[in-house]
Amino acid sequence: MITAVFIIGLLNIGMGFAIGFLLEKRIATSAVLAPAPAPLARSAPSARPASAAMNASRDPDDKLAIIGIDSDSPLEKLLWTVKLDAGQFREELVSVDRNLRASVEIGDVSQRHGELLCNWQRTLETFAAAVTEEPSTGDSCWGELEELLLDQSHDFKELGDKLSGEHAEGSEELLAIAIDRTNFLRDRIDRLIGDLLRQTERLEAIPEQLQRYPGTAGLSRLGLEVLFDQWWRDDPEHVRLVSGVLLDLDRFSLVNRHVGTAIADQILLRFVELLLQFVRTDRGFDRVAHLSADQFLLFLGDTSGKNAAHGAERIRQAIEAIRIESQGRQHGITASCGVVEIAKTETASELISRLETLVAEAKKAGRNRAFLDVGEGPQLIQLPQYRVESRIMQFDD
Repeated sequence: MITAVFIIGLLNIGMGFAIGFLLEKRIATSAVLAPAPAPLARSAPSARPASAAMNASRDPDDKLAIIGIDSDSPLEKLLWTVKLDAGQFREELVSVDRNLRASVEIGDVSQRHGELLCNWQRTLETFAAAVTEEPSTGDSCWGELEELLLDQSHDFKELGDKLSGEHAEGSEELLAIAIDRTNFLRDRIDRLIGDLLRQTERLEAIPEQLQRYPGTAGLSRLGLEVLFDQWWRDDPEHVRLVSGVLLDLDRFSLVNRHVGTAIADQILLRFVELLLQFVRTDRGFDRVAHLSADQFLLFLGDTSGKNAAHGAERIRQAIEAIRIESQGRQHGITASCGVVEIAKTETASELISRLETLVAEAKKAGRNRAFLDVGEGPQLIQLPQYRVESRIMQFDD
């Protein structure tokens, strides 16, 4: 049963991507934490789900048109295509992971399993070849994209080779690694899209549905880029205070390995909702963005770094009081945090880089801590214990 599930799921991936990605000669291809006075609008639901429509069309331009992407840039088209296809590939991997965990049969994993994973690896090679075929423009994004795709291709070839010789028990671990690598690809592509559209002043081209974290009122990584652009446009003199808080869930991969990616995704969605509860609703300009698998960013408008530190520490303590319950087992959860005031000319990528440095300091100091930097170097945030409510979050697949 495991073998059949794994083969069918990944075979659909490999065949679909191998056909759809040969793109002609060139890829024509946020103190206390509030909605802004003019929040980003949600897209009206279509009669037909976008994913179903995209699956029905193998033409890359058709896929982009379905989600509202209109560009003449080969680089932009390629980035959006990789993003969409990586997302579909991840969905298939999560489905396979769920079915493997639900199965009562434990059998050997045949060599065909490795070959199926390699279909995605060959698709990545096709994307990398498309980058190589493009004339050099001096744009560093092309080189970064090519390196990313080649690294991913190498990683998936290794995974495919290992999977061909593993038993079913080992296949779950290798599948988790494959999902992690796909998450990394997805997050890097989002950053490259944001950087490119900011440089070309096309951030308004990001479809509204892609500015939201699916299923919540939180922002996606691309939505954060649009937010930055809106904030600075509304404050051209850059006189308003604004701070950023990065929360990184500690050792969340261990929870993920136990409960499976499908439930882990539900947990992360719940955390977006939890953070939104800390956002100011009566005044201010605050936002919550889900940056990557286990990272969340709070954009706190009209808030100093020291005031933001109070909000960050309160949230850190609230997270520490949470227990995750799934499959008859409870997991504790903590977060390491970084807090800074956003510089007057800082981009989203530059902010995230500074915040990640502080998060690294928090983890080096033992995790479950918050660090602040307001120009005097990283400082541990030491505040009294707040009154926080203990809670159990229950999840079932």
